[in-house]
Parts: sequence; structure tokens; C-alpha cells
Amino acid sequence: MTPSTGRMSNTPGFAPPTAFRGAPRQLTSSLTIEPRAAEVRAGSRVTATLQGAEVQAVTVFRSGGGHPEVRVSLQARPTTAPGRYPGSLEIDGLTVPIVAEVEPSPRVRCEPSRLVLDVEPRSTVTSELRLLNTGNVPVEVPVSSTFCLLDGGGIEHAVWVALTGEPTPDKQRIDLLLDDLAESHGGLVRARTAKRQGPLPPGEARDVHLTLRFSERLRPGRRYAGAWDLEGLRLPVRVSAVGPAAGANERETEDA
Repeated sequence: MTPSTGRMSNTPGFAPPTAFRGAPRQLTSSLTIEPRAAEVRAGSRVTATLQGAEVQAVTVFRSGGGHPEVRVSLQARPTTAPGRYPGSLEIDGLTVPIVAEVEPSPRVRCEPSRLVLDVEPRSTVTSELRLLNTGNVPVEVPVSSTFCLLDGGGIEHAVWVALTGEPTPDKQRIDLLLDDLAESHGGLVRARTAKRQGPLPPGEARDVHLTLRFSERLRPGRRYAGAWDLEGLRLPVRVSAVGPAAGANERETEDA
């Protein structure tokens, strides 16, 4: 199904074949223009077709500085499966055989787009998510996984401690940095979904019950940040740690 490498009779200005590569929405290539086709400009009338895939938009960018090239971008449906698609491109009556080499592009949209939680150390929280696979490959939703939480200002504070602290023969600046950074670590969050349901196909949605179990390392009164990851998705998780210590601090502030 690969197009012929020879010139077509109505393509005097280009040297086919032309290969477009990338994710479905970012298929790009450069076409070399000979003097006979120099009238091609950005904004020229351009259409493209692919066998087995729908082209939704085509854009032409004229190279500057007198270079004999135009940059062309094709946008296929986001769910177009990876593979090789032959077709043709027409610019102002000039027809060019092309082939689109669509690469895997995992992408998942989540509702809500982030989680903001008030939690106690050692507590468990369940959130309801709706996942929509907007990419072009199936995505596995893991039954179990882990991710870290860090105090929002922990990195800056650790750097400050490392730069202002006095190193000793037994503890260098890097040790000061790592020790203080460890203090800002909110521990591992253990994430579980209700059950294994198989990969989520492109274009389909799924409701997911995500259960998060938090560590005893959370310190009430502090705020932490992390993210639940799966292929094509990074879901931000913002945590405010609550508990008796936080309440005591609030009462002391009110009394003062």
C-alpha cells in the first residue's frame, strides 16, 4: 500500500514520496519546491486524503529566507491508530503522493482534573473519577500503584538549609539537603482501583473508584503535593493534613 516513489505527471514542483510523521494531531513534513512551484505560499488552497484515516485539517507554512520549502502539518482524528497510511496532498492543483506514519500517542482526560483533599495520617479516601481515553492506543488502568507526597515548600527549605547550614566532616551540604528534604516527605500514597477491567480503548470512557491510603508521615497543619500517574495521565493530588495537632495549633493561635 506504499505509494510509488516515481514522479506523478501532475507534480512538476515536488519530489515525492513525502512522509509525514508524528502523533495524529501533529503529522508534519517539509516539501521541497522547485522554481516552477515557487508560487505556493502560506494560505494556499490545500487538501489531503489518507487511506483508512480522516484528515481534519491541513496547514501550510512557507519557509522564510528564500528556502525552497514549505512546511505542511496534517491533523488526523486523535484516535487514529498507529500505523502507515498512504494518501495524497493537493496544493493549488499540484498533487503529491504522501504516506502518514502515525506514532503512538497515549492521552487520557480525567474528571475531575485534580484532587484536593483534607486527610489524616494513616487515613483512606476514595474518589470517583471519570477517565476518557483521548489518545490512539489502549491504556492500562493499574489496580495498584504508589506515588510520593512532598511538602509544598520542602524543596526550597531544604536548599536553604544546605546553603546556610555549617557542614561538618561527617555531614556535608548534600547530607544537609537530603536530611531536610526527607523531613518534608509525606510518605508513599498507596493507590488502588476497584478491580481490573482491562485496557481502556481509544475514544471510550470509564468510571473509576480510586482509593488512596495515606502514610503516617503526614504532619497535621502541612500541605503536600503529588500525582497519580498512568500512561497518558498525570492527575495532581493536593493534600492538607489534618488531625489533633492541627486543631491544637489553631486553638493556640485563637488564644493568643
